[in-house]
Amino acid sequence: EAARVLAQRVWAVRRVGEGWAESHGSDKEIVNTFFKAILSRPARPREVKLMHQLYGEELVHFQKNTAQANELLTVGEYPVNRQILPAKLAAWTVVVSTIMNMDEMTVKR
Repeated sequence: EAARVLAQRVWAVRRVGEGWAESHGSDKEIVNTFFKAILSRPARPREVKLMHQLYGEELVHFQKNTAQANELLTVGEYPVNRQILPAKLAAWTVVVSTIMNMDEMTVKR
C-alpha cells in the first residue's frame, strides 16, 4: 500500500499554488523523486535506466492482465486515485516497491 500511495502521489499530482495539477514530469524526474523520497538521494544513471526498463515491462504486463493490476491496487485502505490508468499505477507501484526493497533502504554503509 505504501508503494502504491507514493507512486500515485508522485506520478499523478503535484501541488501548484492552491490547486492540484497533473504531473508531466519525465520518467527520469519521476524515478529521481522516488529515490529522493525513499533513499534521500537522486538515482544514478544506471538505476534510472533499470527502473525505466522495469516500468516498461510491468506496464506491458499489467496492460495485458488488468485483473492483476486491479488486484494490486486494491491492497490497503488508502483510496486509489481512479484518474490514473490502473496499468500505469500498478507498474509505478512495482517500481516504488523495488526501490523500497533495496538494501540501501535499511542498511547504511
